Amino acid sequence: MKKILLPLPLIASVAVALCIGCIDIRVNTNSGGQGVSGAYAYNLTGPSPSSGQIAPQYGEIGVNANGDSDCFPSSTWDGYVTFPLFFEGPGGSHLGPVYPNSGNLTTLVIKTCNPVNNNNGLRAGIVIRQLGSTTIKWCFYPGQGGCALPNLGMLTVGQIPMVSGKRYQANVYFQKSTVAPLSSVTVDWNYQ
Repeated sequence: MKKILLPLPLIASVAVALCIGCIDIRVNTNSGGQGVSGAYAYNLTGPSPSSGQIAPQYGEIGVNANGDSDCFPSSTWDGYVTFPLFFEGPGGSHLGPVYPNSGNLTTLVIKTCNPVNNNNGLRAGIVIRQLGSTTIKWCFYPGQGGCALPNLGMLTVGQIPMVSGKRYQANVYFQKSTVAPLSSVTVDWNYQ
């Protein structure tokens, strides 16, 4: 049997040519929605050109392994979800796993302040970090950001300025015992 070796650029160009218009959907169903090998299993809506939401079910909230211990230590904040895609600052390439910022807007808002989260006790916080930096991140604690809905004082609104060409990752942290009355938690996002 004779082996035929093709140059790597040729293999890559054939793979790209075959996948133009393809959508790759992967679902990880065994790790609380937090797998590194696949996409997230929880419900996604949007994105519209500049907004969307995630709605993880209670069982899809992962266990906080101290990923952001300086903001939300796992001793108190025992659950979290990570947004399945990155957020993109103005002037981004729109390529890869991002929520495209096609309007080149300069502010990102992520909030748990939503009437469907009204169980009179849900405690949620948000961490947004700039990718490629070990020091640039924002921590938003329950009650921060001006959630003006009645009985939602422990929910959070996080708003950051975005730098041109940078990407951002967001995690939402919970005290899981406060999530239990809800079947899912709604987390909204938008570019402004």
